[in-house]
Amino acid sequence: MAFSWYQKSVENGNIIGQYYLGYCYEYGIGIEKDEKKSIYWYEEAFKNGNIDAKLYYADCYRLGKGVKKNEIKHLNIMKLLMLNFNLVIVFIMESEQK
Repeated sequence: MAFSWYQKSVENGNIIGQYYLGYCYEYGIGIEKDEKKSIYWYEEAFKNGNIDAKLYYADCYRLGKGVKKNEIKHLNIMKLLMLNFNLVIVFIMESEQK
């Protein structure tokens, strides 16, 4: 049931729904397990700004789920995430000092 709601949310452009579709496909929740579709939806979600999806996308490369295992690609994605988080922390700290 949840799977169909996530599909409907994706049809309306919801990036959280994109992430959850990836999750459902990865673990076979409400649909047959399909790691290739999982990575597709994680990628769509992270391209649209969903940070959780980017973590799961990177993990797929670390574990070889739906893609060829590639630890270098995994580490590069994680470096980008760390850089993004560092920029957010700096912004917050600067805002608090004003």
